[in-house]
Amino acid sequence: MSSGYTIVISGYYIVITENCIVPGCCPKVANYAAYVVNDGALVANYGTFVVNDGALVVNDGTLVVNDGALVANDGVLVANGGALDRNFLWKVFKVEVKLQNIGV
Repeated sequence: MSSGYTIVISGYYIVITENCIVPGCCPKVANYAAYVVNDGALVANYGTFVVNDGALVVNDGTLVVNDGALVANDGVLVANGGALDRNFLWKVFKVEVKLQNIGV
């Protein structure tokens, strides 16, 4: 088993498990206190997540409508890909001509 810690957030609790063959061989986690303090903030924000869930469901219809626009723009991207290829070949050809004129 590799050394270190496994951090699991489950409900309101953060569990830190030591991943060592011999208990106590892993370096101590300096951020442990910070995790415990922030756990309270996670619990407080839980209510906000539940309230915003309704907004996500409402916006789902907008995402579906915009999907058609994304598909339409795909053709523009493909067309521009050809222009990029042409410009690349022109630049390479120009460099080759320059080198030939120098006498390389």
